[in-house]
Amino acid sequence: QSYRDRRFVIIYLGQAQHKALFERMSAANMSEDETDGDTVEHPPVYRIVIAEWQSEELRLFLWTLDTLYRAYWKKPPGSRRKAGNPPRTRLLRAGCKTVPGVAPAGLWENCYNPAWLSKLAPWEREALDIQEGNYDFSLTGIAAPSASTDPQT
Repeated sequence: QSYRDRRFVIIYLGQAQHKALFERMSAANMSEDETDGDTVEHPPVYRIVIAEWQSEELRLFLWTLDTLYRAYWKKPPGSRRKAGNPPRTRLLRAGCKTVPGVAPAGLWENCYNPAWLSKLAPWEREALDIQEGNYDFSLTGIAAPSASTDPQT
């Protein structure tokens, strides 16, 4: 669901400069989530599970896309909010779980977690086909994401 919602922001909410990034990623490359606690609420709340391979800069960018999608979903311009379940409420909790995740090949170096990269064998790093330079995560008409960006989506 996160991948679909994030692609919606890229394609339909004026962020087309990020199409190249999303063409190199898939739903398997997104962070995961799990239900928050033993009791089920409606709508359910999910804890974010960090994908270790993702850099903090990439995570903040993705969480900003989530925030933009939630804002659009709550109040789409020129129409009513659609019926149905709202986007998932995903929260970053202290001591959240981290999993290796599935890292896509062909991203820019600043998309990958440097600590994770340092653990890779030389052939694994080469197989990632890391692109030269840093990816520009800036969003058109949106302030740059920062560490204080609300990871709730």
